[in-house]
Formats: sequence, C-alpha cells, structure tokens
Amino acid sequence: NIETLAQRLASYKDKGAIGIGELMINKRIDSPFLQALFHTAEQLELPVTIHMSPEEGYMYGIVDEPGLPLLEALLKKHPNLKILGHSQTFWIEISKDAPTNKEDRYKAGKGPIVPGGRLVELFEKYPNLYGDLSANSAGKAILRDPAFGLNFLETYADQLFFATDMLNDTMVYPLGAWLDEQVAAGKLSQETYDKICFKNAQRIFRL
Repeated sequence: NIETLAQRLASYKDKGAIGIGELMINKRIDSPFLQALFHTAEQLELPVTIHMSPEEGYMYGIVDEPGLPLLEALLKKHPNLKILGHSQTFWIEISKDAPTNKEDRYKAGKGPIVPGGRLVELFEKYPNLYGDLSANSAGKAILRDPAFGLNFLETYADQLFFATDMLNDTMVYPLGAWLDEQVAAGKLSQETYDKICFKNAQRIFRL
C-alpha cells in the first residue's frame, strides 16, 4: 500500500535492486499511488521501466492518454527520474499518425513513420526518457521504417537500451539480428551499437 511504499522500495534497494519494473499496474500515471512510486524512485535513484496501456481496465500497464500528456508531465515534474518506456502504447507514438482509439493504441504500428511523432518530441525534450528496445513493440516500431529507425537510433543513442523484456526461448525478436546486420554493413555506427547493447545499461544502472 501507499503508506509503506517508500520503506519497501528502500529495503529492496538495500538488498541490491538497481531499478523498478517492468511496472504494469493498471492505473493512470497521475494516480496517487503511481505518483508516490515515481517520487520515491527519483529519491532512491531507481530507474523505472514502464509497460503502458491506453485505458484503465484494458489489458495491463500504466495508463496515459493519446499523445502521452501524463508521461510528459511526469518527466517534467521529476527531471532526475529515469523512465524506460516500453509496450505498444508507448512505441506507437513514434509516428505522428498514431491512433487514438484504445484497440489500435495497443497494437504495433505499420507502414512508414510520419515525421513529427510525439515520442520523438519527448525524447528530444527530456533526457530522462529512455527506450527499451528488447521487445517486439519497439522492434516493430524501428523496423516498420528502417531508414527512420536508423536515424532514430543514432540520434537518441544515449537513451536507448536493448534490455530484457522477458526470458522466453520460444519468442523471436528480429530487431536483435537486424542491429547486428546493420553494424556489420556499416549502416549503424559501432559507437551507437555498443551504447544500445551494453554501455547505456552500464552507465544508467551502474553495473
């Protein structure tokens, strides 16, 4: 509960925790409980990986509206809080034509990226926003428009991770092999590749 939240998180950090997540509580970002969690995470310097949902009572994950206004308010209010974004509802906002209905906001986008996406704007404005590339939600966002994807990776190289969404040897994540191919072909810089694959994690999580 909210009364013991700070004490519990502090005890987890004392036992070796280096971050929080994947955060999947199906409440709005501006709910009292999540606001308390984010405040405490900032105080304890624990990065938070979020799974995002379009609506309370729909699927799972913390909830924001189309255009991610609650996420922006959070990033602005807590500049020292590191948020790692994840899930279809987060990555669909990479394109300006992101849908607004809940069903399509929980699907991967398709087709060329329309410049001016809300997510790109947030990455540009808030250095405390990071992106987890490890699941297919991010993979499909990058691979739906490879030229745009390469530019996005190079531009925000310091804010992207190929992290660990889950351990499941039956699922295939094409982005991993694609990153290997692009760096081998000289289309993605070795510096960006190294940051995404391990250097950002070492820096942000103090590994």
